[in-house]
Amino acid sequence: MVPAVVRLCISAPDIQRQVDRRFVHGLVFCKNEVPVLLCDRSGLLGTQTPFNIHEEPKKFIQVIVALTLLNPEQRGCDTSMRLCLPSSSTAPFVHSYDRSILFEHFHGMFDETHWAIDMPCSDGSERETFISVHRLSMACSEVIHGRTTIIYCLGGGEA
Repeated sequence: MVPAVVRLCISAPDIQRQVDRRFVHGLVFCKNEVPVLLCDRSGLLGTQTPFNIHEEPKKFIQVIVALTLLNPEQRGCDTSMRLCLPSSSTAPFVHSYDRSILFEHFHGMFDETHWAIDMPCSDGSERETFISVHRLSMACSEVIHGRTTIIYCLGGGEA
C-alpha cells in the first residue's frame, strides 16, 4: 500500500496546479484495501486503517456516494474563482467545474486564462470582483509558501 500512497503524493502537485483547487480527495485501491485520503498544499491526510471493500461493501458504497454528493466547495473547488468568458453575453464568469465549460475556454495556454476572483471588501460587508490580467508567479504553487502561492496581476472594479 505504501508505494501506491507515495505515487499519489507524487501526482498530487499536478492536480493542485489547478489554480481554483484547494484540495483533492483520493482513494487508493491496493488489492482489497482502500484508505480514504485528502491532499492539500500542506500535505496528505488519510484514514488510519484502510477498509476491505469485500468485507465491508456497504462502507465502500457509503464512501463513493458521499464523495459523489459533495458540493463543489466540499470537493475542494475554490468557489471565489470563476473563469472569464468574454465571448459569453449571458454568463461572462463561470466556475471551471460548470458543465458548460469546454476545453476551448482555456484559450490554448492555461497561463492566458483570465479569472474573476471574489475578494472581501475592507469593511467586510460585501465582496468585490477582480479580474486577473496575468499570472506573475506560480512558483511553489503546490506547497504553502507565505501568504499566497500564486500571484496575479489584477484589474479592480465592479464585475
